[in-house]
Amino acid sequence: MAGFGAAHDRARFVRPAVTGDRDLVYGFPGMDQLIPSLPTLHPGIGPAHILPGCGHWIAEEYPDQVNATLLEFLGSLNS
Repeated sequence: MAGFGAAHDRARFVRPAVTGDRDLVYGFPGMDQLIPSLPTLHPGIGPAHILPGCGHWIAEEYPDQVNATLLEFLGSLNS
């Protein structure tokens, strides 16, 4: 796999931050401020989405909202 390292080092990956406001981690002090600011703190993190009423298992608890959020994010990559 010669050359894989150099190409990988130049690659830019962007992913959304998706969590629920009832996730225990979101309840840690300061997380309600940290998560929305992640896109400005880390260049690889796209928009932050906090799903109201959702806990840790976001895809299990609110699959329609998670899918809509991911499709919106993926659609934004084409523009």
